[in-house]
Amino acid sequence: MSRISISIVTYNNRNEIIGVLNSIRHSDDLKEFEIFIVDNCSNDGTADFIEQEYPECKVLRMTKNLGYGSGHNQAIRIVESDYHVIINPDIQFAPGTIKQFEEYLDANPNVVLISPRVINTDGSVQNLPRKKPTIKFLLGGLLESKGQMFKNWRDEFTLANENIVEPIEIDFCTGCFMFCRTSALQNCNGFDERYFMYGEDADLTRELQKIGKTMYVPQIEVIHEWKRENRSLKGRLRQVTSMTKYFFKWGLK
Repeated sequence: MSRISISIVTYNNRNEIIGVLNSIRHSDDLKEFEIFIVDNCSNDGTADFIEQEYPECKVLRMTKNLGYGSGHNQAIRIVESDYHVIINPDIQFAPGTIKQFEEYLDANPNVVLISPRVINTDGSVQNLPRKKPTIKFLLGGLLESKGQMFKNWRDEFTLANENIVEPIEIDFCTGCFMFCRTSALQNCNGFDERYFMYGEDADLTRELQKIGKTMYVPQIEVIHEWKRENRSLKGRLRQVTSMTKYFFKWGLK
């Protein structure tokens, strides 16, 4: 049994995944990690590259693109660890970061999920701790460039106007980096696989809240090279489709 397991889902991420794999490799506790790369049938050589250059990783090769949550579930179902980390390929972090998460959960047994402070490559903050999704907040995100009212709704959703300097409970932890108590994650069977992309992290946060606290801890930072596919028409359609599934499951409140 490993102390910490990690899963990263890839789909044609050969170049961008180097940063996160180097971050993991340079962590203080690398010997305690079990690292799973779930490759969703990439055609750019991602899986071969990782196996050659990062032999400490276990590559799980899928025969089709399963999507984000289902991809992570391939690792979540088989890991045996105290803590499991869900990480995007476009994340980087400093040595000692994983240890900070580990120490926080060690000291807070009622917490099952931690979301860190997420920053851009230029040091600016991404407003990723969020409230529960609602129709109003969905419209705010889709239409924030169309008027101040929508921007205000978006800012309310993302807590953009709040100066958060201490750990707080939040209802929506970002899926780009989730540090979880493995027993809780497996107890709720990981991600709901009805979502292909978008919304599955909000859903998982709510499932985990049935077991323990879900926290935003701003003292711990990671860097996220955010591509924001949801700004494209394809991304927006995916987002709306996923949130429709979310509202059917959880209701509109």
